[in-house]
Amino acid sequence: MVHHLQNEGICSYNELQGLALKYVNDFQRELQSIFSERFSFVFVDEMQDTSLLQMQVLEKTFDKEKVTFQCFGDPQQTIYESDDNGCAWEPRDPLLIKNSNRLSESIAKAADVVALNPYGMQGRKSQNGVLLQPVIITYKDDDVSHVLEAFSKLIVKHKLSERDNTIFKAVGMVKDKNEGLSIKSYFLNLRSSRLEVR
Repeated sequence: MVHHLQNEGICSYNELQGLALKYVNDFQRELQSIFSERFSFVFVDEMQDTSLLQMQVLEKTFDKEKVTFQCFGDPQQTIYESDDNGCAWEPRDPLLIKNSNRLSESIAKAADVVALNPYGMQGRKSQNGVLLQPVIITYKDDDVSHVLEAFSKLIVKHKLSERDNTIFKAVGMVKDKNEGLSIKSYFLNLRSSRLEVR
């Protein structure tokens, strides 16, 4: 069955990775010669989401004696695959970036406590003296029609709309029909997709 599917050009993602690894093993010397002459630097971003097979392909494709090979990522943000045992990448002599402008100071402190390996994460400082605690909006069943209204009330409550150059956005995942809740669910019972803050 597998051979029949492959003959039709149908392969799973893991099978493709396995075939790539076999090809690299069979022609490692030739591939290293070609790629290591072509590229002097190799930067791999989001390395924490690289599988063991992908890592083996990368490491065998480039000659580390000729190429500067640098990885970027955060093992604590690994997206686990269903058959994965965790992050296959183990950084050697990592340079830690503790500051994050994506998180507020309060969220960074909370995130650092539950991290696999806490390292003193630091979020952005409060701006203009405004420091808000994280808020979780809950709902029952699949009725999320009130979520945007609750979100806008929080903006008004904390007088965030009175500040200059403020833009507020509700973001979420877009899914096909019948795949569960998504950003489309928030607008289901609203007459307009625009929600004014008053």
